[in-house]
Amino acid sequence: TRVLLPCNGPMKCHSSGRPGSARIFGKDVVTQGPEIRRDIGYLPSEVFYYEGMKVRDLLKYSASFYEGDCTQRMNELSEIMELELNRRISDLSYGNKKKVGIIQGLAHEPKLIILDEPNSALNERETQRLFAVLRSLREREDFPPFHLSPLSRLTTNDS
Repeated sequence: TRVLLPCNGPMKCHSSGRPGSARIFGKDVVTQGPEIRRDIGYLPSEVFYYEGMKVRDLLKYSASFYEGDCTQRMNELSEIMELELNRRISDLSYGNKKKVGIIQGLAHEPKLIILDEPNSALNERETQRLFAVLRSLREREDFPPFHLSPLSRLTTNDS
């Protein structure tokens, strides 16, 4: 989570008091933050949503912040993750709410995906489906081959 803070604006380094800088995709996170965020998919460790909305409406709303139509990708991901789009958020288990967050983070086909404990509320089958989606992203030319533990199952040596 601390890695993402500079993307939201200037930050003072409390340990040394000296200013610093950060770049993502070669762009300065302070001056070009909004442009950078368009190319990032993010799933926080905890997800909270408008309980009265339907999943489809929430995903459409989220997609409206990005260029292009994400509808087809949202439908594909919801099918893979076995998430019913016509259900109300309030009727979902925490695991299904986590799936909503996964779809939100991936639907606009970002260049960089940051997932904070993506499988914390998923069962083994759902986790396998998530990892299959993430492995398929590795095949994209513009997708960086980077991962953090405990997602070591996504390395090129996985079975």
